[in-house]
Amino acid sequence: MNKKTSDPESGGALDKIRAAQLLYKKDRNQGWAALNTIFRSGKPPEPAVNGPYRGELIAVNIAPGATWAVEFLTSLWMPWLGKRMFRDEARGDNIFSNKSRLILRILYPFYKTITAIDADTFSAFVFKTRVDTGIEDTDLKVFKIDYDSPENPKLTIRPIVDELLQVDENVYLGKVHFKWFGSWKMIAYFMLLPG
Repeated sequence: MNKKTSDPESGGALDKIRAAQLLYKKDRNQGWAALNTIFRSGKPPEPAVNGPYRGELIAVNIAPGATWAVEFLTSLWMPWLGKRMFRDEARGDNIFSNKSRLILRILYPFYKTITAIDADTFSAFVFKTRVDTGIEDTDLKVFKIDYDSPENPKLTIRPIVDELLQVDENVYLGKVHFKWFGSWKMIAYFMLLPG
């Protein structure tokens, strides 16, 4: 990693994201607001992201009980490893650990779009990409990751739209939006780094 994104003295976005993540554990409102400030400082990736990216869930805010459950489960085990982007085709998919394949089969017994990547990983949950106006941030253009595809599970995956902005060299911060009863709710922040 270069000095700009890894050196604490640089004030790079990666350091700011880590600080906001720690703040979120102490004060959810302030941490969430700090992450939003970092997100809004970004711009759509130019050129668009391409290839594999390591992913990290930064913060979750679904509903009181659900948030705690997701945080607890992901602190023990995180099957999601990142995303693959195919810039020329304006599409991509998510990368998972092979250790999660059985759980995915149990949760989504009729889901068929699982593809082996290598001995340790597979891909699932395809998406289309485009640059468009933000759902919450209507004054910003964002890189949208849209899961509304017939291959994806209808109730749990298709209502998701991620938004991604480049906040530093090789650092991308994303928001996860979920459409619930016709209304959008922003439920999580995630980060992508070149993989």
